[in-house]
Amino acid sequence: MLSILRFISIEPVVFFYVLAIFAEYDVVGDLFYVSKCIDHLKLNATDQLHLCTEDLKHNKSSEISDIVSKEANDAQKIYNGILYATSIISSFIAATYADRRSKFWPIIIPIIGSAIVQLFVLGSLFNNFGEEIPFLFRSNGIFIIFVCSCISGITGGTSTLLASCFAHVAEKCNPSQRTSRITIVEACLFGGGFFGFTFAGAILRRYPNSLNRYDLNFGLFLSAHLLMAFYVIFKRRIFTKPNQAHSQVAFMMLFTSVFRTINRQRKYRYQRRIIYLILIAFFIISYWTVSITTMLFIYTRNLLKWPSWKYSYFSSAKFGLCGVFLCMLPVVQYLLGSGKIAIGDYFRKPLTDGTLITVGLLSRALAIMMIGLSTVASSDVFMILALVTIIFAEFPIPAIRSMISKIVEPDEKAQMFAVLAAIQSICFFTGGIGFLEIYNAVLGKILNGPGWIFIIIGIFQLISMFIFWYVGYLIKQSNTEQMSITSNVSNTPELQHDE
Repeated sequence: MLSILRFISIEPVVFFYVLAIFAEYDVVGDLFYVSKCIDHLKLNATDQLHLCTEDLKHNKSSEISDIVSKEANDAQKIYNGILYATSIISSFIAATYADRRSKFWPIIIPIIGSAIVQLFVLGSLFNNFGEEIPFLFRSNGIFIIFVCSCISGITGGTSTLLASCFAHVAEKCNPSQRTSRITIVEACLFGGGFFGFTFAGAILRRYPNSLNRYDLNFGLFLSAHLLMAFYVIFKRRIFTKPNQAHSQVAFMMLFTSVFRTINRQRKYRYQRRIIYLILIAFFIISYWTVSITTMLFIYTRNLLKWPSWKYSYFSSAKFGLCGVFLCMLPVVQYLLGSGKIAIGDYFRKPLTDGTLITVGLLSRALAIMMIGLSTVASSDVFMILALVTIIFAEFPIPAIRSMISKIVEPDEKAQMFAVLAAIQSICFFTGGIGFLEIYNAVLGKILNGPGWIFIIIGIFQLISMFIFWYVGYLIKQSNTEQMSITSNVSNTPELQHDE
């Protein structure tokens, strides 16, 4: 068995990057709100920050609260739009480069770009321009965050880094181990999210009325990015393909190669249809992520009256539980494969990708519906039940990555993972805007009613589950054809010899 040190490769990068990025999203949302509140209340001294940072304790019944929330949500939409539009384009180019050349640059550049963003924000926080309230919180200072969003997107952002990391793992392990290895990376993603939200929430709660809530958070994010940069440079050799021909590729071809990967005719029957169906189903289930992040923050704040730190703790618990059970999955798969937990004819084989997807989608559907029903109760009982039912919610994602990587060619994996990341980004942006409109039109008027958005998303998970059942049938048909062709080819020389 490989030692732990030899086994670890890309996992620390995913862990620390997600720790910083997910926590940053939470802190930026709070920053938008505080900035708009300061602007409306005309605050000019830091000792007045408690009017905005104590989670609507002073303003929750006033009209200004609704105005501030709306403007903060609008700013968040602009931020997301800039980030996702630029990152999707850059991730397609970077993914093609990663498949053809090296994964080092597609991994290190997003880290450097994010580190520059942290420096920008920290600089704008420490430089007050003669004012007690930093320039970042002034009406004209918010553009700094939009510039930072553009920098993150152009340098690749989460889409590029994670696509390259998952492609690296899929390339280094054989198909029988791929689901478990991708699951471990996915668990690092959720472990990073758990600690990121926990640290961010703890700092926000520890310094409710001080700018230290932002200085310490963005300082933590910068430290994580610098640590990752040193690690990737130190491990550079494992991300570079040995004996790789460095042929010149046209820039436009780098971008269009991803679309050819999706549409080209495959070697075996049904493979292209399987790819289409997986992408459609992945598009549907990705709206779960939208509702559990963008809408959940607004939902808990406006309907459940949660403060920011409580939302951060709930998010960290969600990430922690999903991460723990993702870590347990490779162990269970190993025990099943070795027959150590076999009972008669049962539990003798590892769980298939299709089984993991089914279990995960059922978990997602139940959890999101529980969240939607939380406003029915006068307490947070349904939110606790959601944490109980959410434990298998992330099983489908590594199974889907593994499933689709077994269909495409070895030099197409990063591109396909970039497409999956782009789908998530598109859903996150369009879903955020669409759900906000539904929220304002329906939920905003039915304050004591259930969260219909979350219930609808739960139904989406069940629909996508039926699609994957059909995908499983097509995969069996395709595998049967492959085995038949392989058998005929292997028997041909013998037939010729007999003749």
